[in-house]
Amino acid sequence: MVRLFLSTDSGSTWRLFDEIPVPAITVSASQAAFRARRTYDDLILLGTSDLVGASTHNAEAINIATMAADL
Repeated sequence: MVRLFLSTDSGSTWRLFDEIPVPAITVSASQAAFRARRTYDDLILLGTSDLVGASTHNAEAINIATMAADL
């Protein structure tokens, strides 16, 4: 499980925002790694102290990438 958190006070306090389930797979030449994509149309981070954080449930290696837009 990958958990996403939001902080509005420069990381002093965090609150759970979303959870992404990760299936149990073994990556190999014929099995691709897990990939998930989430889009949040209503997420607005207004202040310079607003942060998005991520953590895994178990101590596992995982890469998280974020993209932002001001439309």
